[in-house]
Amino acid sequence: MKPDFLIFNGCSFTQGGGLENPFILNLYGYDLPIKEDNSEYFEIRKELRYSNHISEYFKCEHVNLAETCNSNENIFQTTFNYVESNLEKLKKYNNIYCFIQTTMSSRKTVKYRGEIINLNGFDKNNFPFTTKNGYYDSLQKWYEIYVVDIFDEKTEAKKNKKEIYTLKEYLKSKNIKTHFIIYSDIELLKILEHNDYIKFDSYNELMKYVEGNKLRISDEVNHNDGHFSPKGHKKIAQILIKKIEND
Repeated sequence: MKPDFLIFNGCSFTQGGGLENPFILNLYGYDLPIKEDNSEYFEIRKELRYSNHISEYFKCEHVNLAETCNSNENIFQTTFNYVESNLEKLKKYNNIYCFIQTTMSSRKTVKYRGEIINLNGFDKNNFPFTTKNGYYDSLQKWYEIYVVDIFDEKTEAKKNKKEIYTLKEYLKSKNIKTHFIIYSDIELLKILEHNDYIKFDSYNELMKYVEGNKLRISDEVNHNDGHFSPKGHKKIAQILIKKIEND
């Protein structure tokens, strides 16, 4: 039975990172004015990302919860929050699928001075530290200490395995079929069962599949962005569509 509603979550790779950038879009044949605020081009990104391709193929509704620089803890939490907040709405559907793309395990999501912030790097020249003119100095230092002195890949892998199993059982209780996609996490793959995540041809990690098949923006046009290209999103969609049809 084909799905009638789809839920997607992950980081910028599922969000469609890079495909809202007019510099990149123009390299693909668009003729867009260059603006500091790219929000006008979010609709283009939405059309090009793999979640939309799958939704269009099955002619069903979908929601994409992915955020740039997202952390695993926030991906798991926002998936749970979305379902909890929309239980009545979701009851209307008969066959819901949820695809959750895990990200790099060193990322953190924190509430800092009332603002929810995804942390991916502690260089002051990186987002979000460049946006507040020093407002985030103490947060930058905290994250540096976390990454250098506290973070441990094996420990995080164990935590994420628990979260994956817990979230999968919760979603199952709500009649939602859930599949996990591992972007890049060797330690997590070591402790998961093979049927716990989707494989991309001979690749266990989505990152390796995309790199091995030259499906990044940087593989196709003269730009250093390592996010999935429009072709890459189509290829990923084809694999996930096949997964749904074979379930």
